[in-house]
Amino acid sequence: MKSSYLIFILFLLHFGDIYAQERIKTENQTNFDSVYSEFSRFVYLDSIVISAKRNGFDVNDFIKMVMEDNSFYKAFKNLRFSEYDFENNLEFFSKKDDLKAKFKSISHQYYKNNCRWMNEKKIIVNKGIYKKNKQYKYYTSRLYDRLFYTHGILCNQDTSHLLNLNNKHARGMEKYVLELKKLIFSPGRKTNIPFIGRKMEIFSKKMRKYYNFSITSTYYQDSIPCYVFTASLKPNLTLSQADETVLKYLKTLFSRKNLQIIRREYHLKYKTIAYDFNVKMAIKLQKINEKYYPQNIKYDGTWHVLFKKRETCKFSTKIYNLIP
Repeated sequence: MKSSYLIFILFLLHFGDIYAQERIKTENQTNFDSVYSEFSRFVYLDSIVISAKRNGFDVNDFIKMVMEDNSFYKAFKNLRFSEYDFENNLEFFSKKDDLKAKFKSISHQYYKNNCRWMNEKKIIVNKGIYKKNKQYKYYTSRLYDRLFYTHGILCNQDTSHLLNLNNKHARGMEKYVLELKKLIFSPGRKTNIPFIGRKMEIFSKKMRKYYNFSITSTYYQDSIPCYVFTASLKPNLTLSQADETVLKYLKTLFSRKNLQIIRREYHLKYKTIAYDFNVKMAIKLQKINEKYYPQNIKYDGTWHVLFKKRETCKFSTKIYNLIP
């Protein structure tokens, strides 16, 4: 049971280790081409995308890009080398949805001479987050700290050693973290997480029968022309069929200009005897001086591991006044 507990903790850990992804490579090009070469037959296209297809837009190449894209990762990585303000708002709830703990603050990260550090400018609410020994009461809050907070001064950050999704030498915890990051950065790829594995391969012949896929067009914030890729469960699935899936919903907005991801939404849900989770997340990026950075991050999730207390949390983070 300890192993199952570690697995699910690491499921959440991909939020805290979100910086540690390098360029994603296709694991098996031949297999990809054979499985996805006719995938466009299963994808709904609106009139604008159909028009673009006539002018060279390739649906299969687009799906491949969804799996291999690294622009989303780069936006998070850019935060390491910037100065900005950020608002933190965490709330924890009981089984009956009663508010148990809350933390809200405004912090600032500094970056100068290849060093970064931060301070807490203002704590607005601090209720029930810490134990008597000043340690975090909830594991989710520890992960949030790992993601957004810098303790001490960190200088001359070397990112060349960061793990990528094809590191065959990763072992133990690093191996699980490596697999779990695929859930966020590379939707549609197989993971080696027990009980999940190939259930994340939503484009495979086995899994695509459960989903509706579409590529449509829209204007994000009324000004940015975008392609919208959506994968959602078919409405007529039986309960047992829906239970075969982990990814319940995925929506990604790509700028039509450069195919940069500017927004992504997820819904991940799965249940076993050992653990269950139900997590929704939305991430919005912002563009400053030709670079992209996270602007808003929202998380709404609950998870439970056998013999452990359930944690139900909502958090939001807003990043602003950013200086590249």
